[in-house]
Amino acid sequence: MKKILFILLIAFPVLIFGQPRTTGEIMIDLVNYGSSWNVTFEAEAIGGVWDENYYVTSSYSSASVTIPTQQHPQLKRAQFDLVISTEAGNNPIVGIGLYRISAVEGGTEKAYFYMDWRTTDYDTSPDVYFLYDYSSKHFRNAANTQTIDGTHQTIWNLVEGIDHNTSGLELYLNVSNQGGNPYLSWNAYHDSNILGYNIYQKITLGAGGTQTNVIFTTSTSYLDDDFEIDPKFGDDQVEYWIKAKISSSQESLNGNHVQLTGDSFIQWKLANQESSKELYYKLSQNYPNPFNPSTILSYHLKEASFVNLTVYNSIGESVTELVNQRQEQGNYSIEFNALNLPSGIYFYKIQTDKFSDVKKMILLR
Repeated sequence: MKKILFILLIAFPVLIFGQPRTTGEIMIDLVNYGSSWNVTFEAEAIGGVWDENYYVTSSYSSASVTIPTQQHPQLKRAQFDLVISTEAGNNPIVGIGLYRISAVEGGTEKAYFYMDWRTTDYDTSPDVYFLYDYSSKHFRNAANTQTIDGTHQTIWNLVEGIDHNTSGLELYLNVSNQGGNPYLSWNAYHDSNILGYNIYQKITLGAGGTQTNVIFTTSTSYLDDDFEIDPKFGDDQVEYWIKAKISSSQESLNGNHVQLTGDSFIQWKLANQESSKELYYKLSQNYPNPFNPSTILSYHLKEASFVNLTVYNSIGESVTELVNQRQEQGNYSIEFNALNLPSGIYFYKIQTDKFSDVKKMILLR
């Protein structure tokens, strides 16, 4: 009995892959389908999607394929094209992204799994195969040895020679509501030379006036507590976009822009500038303070200038240089992370062409 079972396990994948070759980069074959069947396979994007040039796109958010009983008796297969394929369009197309793949029968979802194509390490358009057991209502791997319902399948684990490398993907920004404030999160830019990320924040006031701020962070998320989301009664608008800071003088392409309506807490600053034209230099107190392990340092430049912002310990030794470059007039914020530093008093000093200031902050474990 064991010998017969072993022969069947070897022969079964041959039956699947021995079927007539068709176009498509994701193939889902029916097994245990009996004498009649009708199933629709749906691919729904989760989060950002990129096109064949690895740019963020609003296309390819969903795709579906139905396999009715009348299909060719030797090929009970659903096929999707990956957007980078030269033959994309022969079948419904999925983009570079994370997709929820589900089997729907009679309007009811029977099973699902996740398929992740978020990498740029493609020389050709790779093929992946899955099974759907029509009798038991489960997705299975190509060898029919595992149920994969609810699992996260990745192209870099399924296809040899493909690595998980998102360095070529345009940054995708997602903004959600956290306690009434915008919470920004985005995909990591995997580059050995990356310094962090520049968050571009453009404020447009309902009463008139605009200002674009650049906020630097080494994280892949940011809570903007200077803006309150209020789409019903808010008079102001904020627009965000992200660029990876690859070096002191080089940024990545920006990805998608996200706009929100609400109330800006910097309105009084802009109104003051519009009415009196008063411009100034300022180094603000870090927030929070005391902090553990990170805090935000903010400053305002009256005019374009070379800027150096350095953190020192209590005996005057330089701990880290946060900024050392020329910057345009405007407001700037940068995150200081002291995860590997001991508790104590630290100082941060700003030096520009025409302005210098020092402030104290406390790291409290």
